Amino acid sequence: MSGGRSARIWLALGAALGIAVASATLVRRDSAPGGAAAASGDVVATVNGQPVTRDKLARFAATLARERGRLELDAAERRRILERLIDEELLLQRGVALGLERSDPAARGAIVSAVMDAITSEQAREPERAELEALYREHANEWARPGRVTVEAARVPADAADADARGAEIARRA
Repeated sequence: MSGGRSARIWLALGAALGIAVASATLVRRDSAPGGAAAASGDVVATVNGQPVTRDKLARFAATLARERGRLELDAAERRRILERLIDEELLLQRGVALGLERSDPAARGAIVSAVMDAITSEQAREPERAELEALYREHANEWARPGRVTVEAARVPADAADADARGAEIARRA
């Protein structure tokens, strides 16, 4: 079970890293305040005057869907992504207020990474004891130890009289 758990942890870490890298790239493209998408009216949210575009939401959702091995995400997941993008913008604005450069890739990457860690930690919850017990019952044969069997080989002579005597000896020992 330890091997399966560590594999899931590595998978989650790899997915989070991939999403963070892809997100940092996407965020860098949208770093210009009030860009062309904002002018076209394709804004899904505005955070203190800064637009969150439909295109940015779609790219982020597509990246996350690919990481999860799906074609698209459902409405609830897209809503959570939008909330995360809004949180990211608020964090960026706070960073700017503290003197960070808005377009600084390292700062944006760290923020995106923190957001992605929050998303993956929501999904990687500890299972309840009842869930673990049910899983064990369903797959008990996978964790069961096989029984022990002792095998002994005996050579039986071709002569019938010797064979009967040898057979009787083996039967006594068994």
